[in-house]
Amino acid sequence: MMIPCPACHGKGQVREISPVFLPVSQLRIYNMVRGAPYGLTAEQITSRLYGDRENPPKFPMQTVCGLVHAANRRLAAADQKIVSTGGPGSVYRLLTKPT
Repeated sequence: MMIPCPACHGKGQVREISPVFLPVSQLRIYNMVRGAPYGLTAEQITSRLYGDRENPPKFPMQTVCGLVHAANRRLAAADQKIVSTGGPGSVYRLLTKPT
């Protein structure tokens, strides 16, 4: 199934699948990062993940870090990993091990 790309606010289309089962929030982050060839900052991810909520998490950046960590445990089975550059303004990217 094709869905509007979460990384470019619906200008493109991406396939809504992941190589392993991911819960909804982790799947949304996976699709965002996968659809962004140059990566996304943590601020961009939190605004797209929680921007439409009336009551977002108290610490959204830490929540995103935790969701990425949990997703990485699942994605390890598919030789994929979401990595960040670290520090202020860090950029998250999807890495895939060559087969």
